Amino acid sequence: MFDLSFRQLLSIILMAALPYIELRGAIPLAILGYGVHPLLAYVLGVGGNLIPIIPIMVILPVLARWAEHSLLIRRFFGWLRKKTSKHELEINKYGFWGLTVFVAIPLPMTGVWTGSALAYLLGLRKRYVFTALTLGALIAGLIVTLMVVLGSSIYNIPK
Repeated sequence: MFDLSFRQLLSIILMAALPYIELRGAIPLAILGYGVHPLLAYVLGVGGNLIPIIPIMVILPVLARWAEHSLLIRRFFGWLRKKTSKHELEINKYGFWGLTVFVAIPLPMTGVWTGSALAYLLGLRKRYVFTALTLGALIAGLIVTLMVVLGSSIYNIPK
């Protein structure tokens, strides 16, 4: 049941840590691709998804300072602000729960990476952000795991 090679384990965790793919790709890979038990897939997917939170929260302020001197980084921040500004009203209106729900919805551009960037751009407190992002990732992981398990049983997809 928990028989997993190191390569498979690493690929699940790294996929969950990647932007855009995150746990939405890692959990289905684990369950359907590697035959991992859903509980382990959930733990690895969420765990891998949480890895980038602190580095993002540390690196974004440094990049923002460099943006003043680099056209490339300034363009990146312009793009980032444009992408995240769509969700600014909801996050500011609902605060902690707004950020949590934003990350909990397992759709592209609503994960931990975008939530971290949005929280930085809105100037939210780090401790509050880390808790909201973690709770959101836990919920998103549960949703994705349930969707994969239920979907694979409905459509008789072998695990």
